[in-house]
Amino acid sequence: MVLVIDDEAALREVVEEILELSNIRCLLAPNGREGLHLFTNNRAHISVILLDMQMPVMSGGDTLRELRKIDPTIAIVLMSGYPESSTMEKFRGDAYLSYLEKPFTLEKLTKKVEELLRSLRP
Repeated sequence: MVLVIDDEAALREVVEEILELSNIRCLLAPNGREGLHLFTNNRAHISVILLDMQMPVMSGGDTLRELRKIDPTIAIVLMSGYPESSTMEKFRGDAYLSYLEKPFTLEKLTKKVEELLRSLRP
């Protein structure tokens, strides 16, 4: 299962529809605080988190730091309209972190999530 944390309702819904076409179930959170709650209560079922970097209530960076306290090895994909280098530089050394630039295509999203899910399977 994929947890999608993004403040844009339309984006959350589109991501869910796209991933469900590949039989990937999703949980959706409108902000970091709700995302942390969903992750805590559904940890055993979540394999990947898609995390928007720019959100009200709790920023993506703050959410990431809190997620890492709960599970330092959960696969997290940061989503941002900013260049990858400037976003990822802040979190250098996190081996379980990857990046997806917004706007992304259906193919890029699906490929990124499917690759991560495959890499997690024994």
